[in-house]
Amino acid sequence: MDDPRWAGTQQFVQVKDAWTAGGRTYVSVRPAEKKVNEQFDTWTVEPGTGPYITVALTPNARTILCAPLGDEKQPADYPQTQLVSRLKTISSPEREGLGYNLTFDAKGRVTLLEQVYRA
Repeated sequence: MDDPRWAGTQQFVQVKDAWTAGGRTYVSVRPAEKKVNEQFDTWTVEPGTGPYITVALTPNARTILCAPLGDEKQPADYPQTQLVSRLKTISSPEREGLGYNLTFDAKGRVTLLEQVYRA
């Protein structure tokens, strides 16, 4: 599903779920706030409110993950299918503490999904 509201923008979001259908990857997102945790030099995610919306990733969208979804603390590229499978292994409360920077193309499709590291 293309989302013209975010076309050509970057957004910081929480991701509730991810899935693949018809050869495309989708994520259920809602806006959140990213705040610096100066004590630990990391980010804190301030959860958003309101409904989650579904957005589609482009077929060639980059998916950059780090711990706990990725294998390391350092961000690395992962296939979109691994985003889907790895997200499902994380409990719902833990998912709410993860934040993502999304970059959208002119049609409102995600071209970059980058997980923000959280200690």
